[in-house]
Amino acid sequence: MYYVEVVEGKDRPHKLSKQYFHKEGGTAALLLHMTKNIFGLGKMVILDSDFCVLQAMIALKRCAVFASAFIKKRCYWPKYVNGPGIQPFFEDKAIGHQSRLPGVLDGV
Repeated sequence: MYYVEVVEGKDRPHKLSKQYFHKEGGTAALLLHMTKNIFGLGKMVILDSDFCVLQAMIALKRCAVFASAFIKKRCYWPKYVNGPGIQPFFEDKAIGHQSRLPGVLDGV
């Protein structure tokens, strides 16, 4: 099953209210909106690297929605990701090797 929604970016006029709001930020608000139909079901969602925001993934976990995202370094590593610890781990791995890195924030 796929869910796609077109949202406005930073060029959205400031006089308009925000489309979605959550205390953890815009990414969390959008993900919670997109997954509200599966809250409490213990389902898993696979996210693009643009959604690799630990606060958003923790917000999903609190609603019993589990998430997995591809971690990709751009100019810098995503917040709360131990980038310097990831690089040595993958140095001797073959191309295409994958592993998991569980994120913990505020004990969740």
